[in-house]
Amino acid sequence: MAMFTAPKLSKRFQMSYKENEVEFYNDLENNLMETLCITTRAELHKAAIRKLDSIVNPLPYSIV
Repeated sequence: MAMFTAPKLSKRFQMSYKENEVEFYNDLENNLMETLCITTRAELHKAAIRKLDSIVNPLPYSIV
């Protein structure tokens, strides 16, 4: 079985939604930002990535 190697990530990131997804994800983002008191979309997405990582990799490690 082949091993998966993640691609090297750029320091800049841009994400687009398909036309039929825009309203749905904007509503989700706005509701989450309000609930979590997060002021920017970037911070929301970083929080989401950290949460997903903690679910996938439940062992704690420190961020340097």
